[in-house]
Amino acid sequence: MTFFRSMGYQPMSHPRRMPWAGSPCYGMLLFLFLCASAVAQISPLDNVSFEQKLGQPAAIDATFADHTGKTVALSQLVHDRPVILMMGFYNCPMLCDPILKNLASSLKRVELSAGKDFDVIAVSINPDEKPALAAGKRDSLIKAYGRPGTDDGWQCLTGDLANIEKLATSVGYHYAPLPGGQFSHPAGLILLTPDGKIDRYLIGMTFQGRDLRLALVETSAGKIGTFSDAVLLRCYHYDPATGRYGFAIQSALRGGGILTATLLFSSVVWMSYRYRQRPENRA
Repeated sequence: MTFFRSMGYQPMSHPRRMPWAGSPCYGMLLFLFLCASAVAQISPLDNVSFEQKLGQPAAIDATFADHTGKTVALSQLVHDRPVILMMGFYNCPMLCDPILKNLASSLKRVELSAGKDFDVIAVSINPDEKPALAAGKRDSLIKAYGRPGTDDGWQCLTGDLANIEKLATSVGYHYAPLPGGQFSHPAGLILLTPDGKIDRYLIGMTFQGRDLRLALVETSAGKIGTFSDAVLLRCYHYDPATGRYGFAIQSALRGGGILTATLLFSSVVWMSYRYRQRPENRA
């Protein structure tokens, strides 16, 4: 220290403070900086998911272009039967094309017909995609479905950003744009009731024919389906958390308990009857 003093250095009696360090503005600036840093770490991709809005109305007043280029409101395509709605984009290399192909393949094994018992509507979330692309996708789906006379049950739509976001928001479909005209989006289907309300979400890329049939039967509120469907729905229940139909353990146990009790009761009645029929017991 003596050396430094000889060089003219004088130590401070207290630490030097910036004139603004203790001001309210400094605290506010620090708070805003920390908030901005936290927000910067939140990616739009974090919100890519289905927000299930069961029982809520879909925005069927949104307008799109069909495969011919004609402007149609979604309400014109929602008739008196359930709707399988699939949102994605037609040039999607990873999810959308496999989902649509798997859907057509699975529906081919379902004893219900598109255009008669239900409708399939695909809506592109890419506003740059046009009706010509939608027409080609629709033709491939109809060919994969392979049932003559069901063309009216398949619709592939394109539209502007405002109507796409209106529909997506109403059905809880959260997606995010990516560089190169791509999108990150959830994989699955949305089932609408005949009056345009959200009834089911089937999550994933593949769908069993049984799940599709049960979902359509339930979404139709009993307007389609058979007695065997009603029996199956006692054994398989829809789970909103997974977006799948699973075997209802409680119902199965309850049914098994009832069957066991019935068999035991019948055995007791039969044994009692046989006992009374013995000659020594008739007197």
